[in-house]
Parts: sequence; structure tokens; C-alpha cells
Amino acid sequence: MVAASLATMTRKAFLSALLATTALTLTGFPAQAQGACLSQIEIQSLSDSGQIMPFPEVRALLSGKALSFDVCEEGGRLVYKINVDEGGQARIISLDARTGRP
Repeated sequence: MVAASLATMTRKAFLSALLATTALTLTGFPAQAQGACLSQIEIQSLSDSGQIMPFPEVRALLSGKALSFDVCEEGGRLVYKINVDEGGQARIISLDARTGRP
């Protein structure tokens, strides 16, 4: 009986997580839905070689608190997709990864 309840709960939790992930992907958040995003190793390599701005420099340009970020290909260029908290309001900002400009 306990095993059956646990299996049902685990199944419900899995389906809930799957549904939430699908909803986030379809709404464009996280940024991966916008285009091919780089791994953290790729981001670090490009930053170290000077091909993109280091994230600490990009973070200094923001008016709010950076919650998370990705670097993704968008329109033939690499962009930082940054989830920012601005006074309790979360929004996603896209900045050119080379220049830091919108």
C-alpha cells in the first residue's frame, strides 16, 4: 500500500515537473527556447579569449540584480539573456555579448 502511494506521488511529481518545464519552454523562458545557448565551459572560453564580455562586466551595466544568465545565439550574434530582478519585478534582458549593448 505504501509502495503504491509512493509510486503515485512520484508519478504525479514527475508529471507536474514535466508540465511546468514544457510551459516554461513554450513561453520562451528559459532563454534556450530563443536559440542555441552555450554551455558554461563555452561561455568561459569565449570570455577568457576576449570574444565576449566577462559576465561581471555585463552585470555592472544592469540596474537590477542578476538572477541568472545564458549566452545564446540570436539573429546571428551572441547575446547575454539575463533574468533580472528590478525592484521585485523579474524580467529578461538581452545584451550583445561582445559590446554589452541592447
